[in-house]
Amino acid sequence: MSDADYPPYWPASAPSQPIRTDLWIEAALYDPKRGYYRNDRREPGADGDFHTPVHLGGVLGRVLALSLAHSPGVIEVGGGNGKLAKAILTHQPQLLYRVVDYSRPPPGAPWIQESPESPISPLRGGTLLGVELLDALPIRRFRKSECIEEEYWVFDSSWEPQWLPTDEEGSSLFHSVPPGEGILEIRPSLESLLTTWTRCVPQGRILFVDYGAPTGWRDSLRGFRGHQQVPPFSKPGYTDWTATVSWKRIQSLLEKGGWTTEVQTLTLWLLDQVEPLWEELSFSPQEQLAFKELISPLGLGETFQVLTARPVNLSMGSN
Repeated sequence: MSDADYPPYWPASAPSQPIRTDLWIEAALYDPKRGYYRNDRREPGADGDFHTPVHLGGVLGRVLALSLAHSPGVIEVGGGNGKLAKAILTHQPQLLYRVVDYSRPPPGAPWIQESPESPISPLRGGTLLGVELLDALPIRRFRKSECIEEEYWVFDSSWEPQWLPTDEEGSSLFHSVPPGEGILEIRPSLESLLTTWTRCVPQGRILFVDYGAPTGWRDSLRGFRGHQQVPPFSKPGYTDWTATVSWKRIQSLLEKGGWTTEVQTLTLWLLDQVEPLWEELSFSPQEQLAFKELISPLGLGETFQVLTARPVNLSMGSN
């Protein structure tokens, strides 16, 4: 096997010990030297590995700009090379806009680029924005087999996974969520990240756009390369690894922290933003086609959802 067949932080010889799924994904996506999200191979779109709503001619950015018109500023976590930031700032150039990502901004970028490794300065009344951010958070995988709690581990040179009895930490995490059938996928970093993010926008708002399931956890871990789904644990550093978001889990954690939440399909959220101002928007024919693709029940409009969250002392108001 070549060096590229191994997780980025492992040597070219096979390891003697298994690695937990979330640690494998963490390395494959975020290793400083060879992680998928730390190199230039990860740009989405037609020439990349996957499509996102951001890459439909800037229409999502234009509609988000409407939603952000009265916000004092934006902190976009996982904003990549700033494609969405550029689209939003084209229509709301007065916004204070900060992108938190490992990518380098293009020369003359009209936003502030910050490293995820540095503390995020609070922005009172601002909006924390994450588009396809949550699905890339590493997961741990559990199941209950014949009354035995087990966790998914990846083994040596073949990358063959195997179910092993959970340790005490894994068992505690397993029992931290409502029981369910089949495989449970849990993001161990989610609670601490949500706490950090809510503190970044006191008296503000959170907007997440991602693909998920309203309730429960699914056996959904998958990889994409060149718009094709690939076998599990293949080509770390060259493949995007993702898992379906559990909105119920995120809502529960946010509400426990004193935030109100609402989840809508991308279709309904977009229509809520656009319908009152349709005539004023004057979409070009190309933008109209992109908008139709975004709201299509057979496409991204139903696959993706939008979560809006605000502190309980603020009215949900407009999304």
